[in-house]
Amino acid sequence: MVRIYFTFMLIAAAFTAFSQQNTVTANSGTGNWTNNSTWDCNCQPKSGDIIVIPTGATVEINSQINLNQAANPATIININGGTLSFFHNNGELILHTAAVINFTSGSMTASNNGNNTAITIGSAIFSYSAVNGLTPPTQLTSSGAAPLPVELTRFVASELNEGILLEWASASELNNAGFEVQRSADGSVWEKIGWVDGHGTSLDFHHYVFEDRKPLKGLNYYRLQQVDYDGSMEYSPIVVVDMELSVQEPVIFPNPMGESAQVQLPEEWAGSLVSIFDAQGRLVEQGKADGSLMNLSGITSGVYIVKIQSGTLESTQRLVVK
Repeated sequence: MVRIYFTFMLIAAAFTAFSQQNTVTANSGTGNWTNNSTWDCNCQPKSGDIIVIPTGATVEINSQINLNQAANPATIININGGTLSFFHNNGELILHTAAVINFTSGSMTASNNGNNTAITIGSAIFSYSAVNGLTPPTQLTSSGAAPLPVELTRFVASELNEGILLEWASASELNNAGFEVQRSADGSVWEKIGWVDGHGTSLDFHHYVFEDRKPLKGLNYYRLQQVDYDGSMEYSPIVVVDMELSVQEPVIFPNPMGESAQVQLPEEWAGSLVSIFDAQGRLVEQGKADGSLMNLSGITSGVYIVKIQSGTLESTQRLVVK
C-alpha cells in the first residue's frame, strides 16, 4: 500500500527551498566518492546537498564518508540508474538522522555479505549484507528501509469565476497510476468527477491541476484517491469550498485575451498583488495593481492561472491567451 505524506511546512516555501538546495551529480564512469573528478562540481558532496548517481555512473566508497552534520534542507541521495558500491570492508557512509536515500533504479552493492556497517542514518544501521539485499524502488531513512511513497506536498482548492480549481503537488512517486478526483456534498458520500494521470515512479516535483466546472451549490468537499498500478490506493486529506460565500470578485476582461486585457478590481481589492502561473505552476509574471486596474500584455498563447491577493482576500482565476 502506498503511503501518502503531507508536509505542509515544506509547502510554505516549496519553490525557494528546492532552488536553494545544491545538487551534485556523479559523472559517467567509475569514480571514488572522495575524488573531486567523480562529481560534476569537481568537488566532494557535503551535508545538505542533493546527491544524484545517474545511469552510467558508479560511485565507490572504500573509506568512511561522514555527512552527519545537521543541514536544512537535509541531505538527499538519489540513485537513479547508477551504482553505489561499498568495498574493502572499510567503506561506510554516515548520514544525519534527517537524511534520505532514494534508490529508484540501478544497483547498490557491497563486496561481501558480512555484518560490517555500510550505511548509518541516525540510529538506523544497514550492514553490507543488508545493502546487497536491497532492490529498487526503496527509500532508506532513519526508520529503516521501505518502498518509496507517493509524497504529496500540497492539496488546495480555490474558487474560480467558472468553478473550483484543485491543485496538488508531489515530491516523489512510486508506481503511481494516477489520482481519482472525488467530490461530496456532505463529506460522507463521494462521487468520482475526474481522473489525472500520475508519473509512475519519479523523484521529480510534479504539479497537478483539476478544474471542477460544475460545483455543487453550498459546500463542496474534495479528496484524492491515489491509485497504484497494482490497484492499491490511499486517500488524501479533505479540502472544502463554500460556493455560497458572496464576495465580490475581481474580473479579467476580455477573457480569452488577445494582445492585452485588464484585471478590474473591486474597491476592497485595490492595490492587489497579481501573479500569473503557467500550466506547470511556474511563475510567469507578477506585479501590483495600480488602484483598481492592472493591465496585462505580452503573454504568449496558452492557459494560465491568475492569483490575486489583497490582505486576507484571495481569488484564483483561469486565463486563456489566444
